[in-house]
Amino acid sequence: MTLPEVEKVVTQVLREQFRDEFLSSDVTPEDDFDGEPVIRVLAHLKKRVDNVDELYQSVSAIRDVLITAGDSRFVFLDQDYPGSDEEYEEEEID
Repeated sequence: MTLPEVEKVVTQVLREQFRDEFLSSDVTPEDDFDGEPVIRVLAHLKKRVDNVDELYQSVSAIRDVLITAGDSRFVFLDQDYPGSDEEYEEEEID
């Protein structure tokens, strides 16, 4: 799939999954540490998603659509929300 096609799938799935909390996403194709192609998604949200199952469900739903379209790349999903930069910095210091 082309990058715009993947971005469309990601947007549709995340908008459905996170409804009013979803703002946008950044989709970046790259190679993982083994040189395998993957898709990295950064979901910009109004607030943090604490329920890990929701994140896993989103990745699974994105992959299901991609696989159906013939794209077998693995998807990595991270979240960005107000204050997430400070949390990351605090975790790094400890």
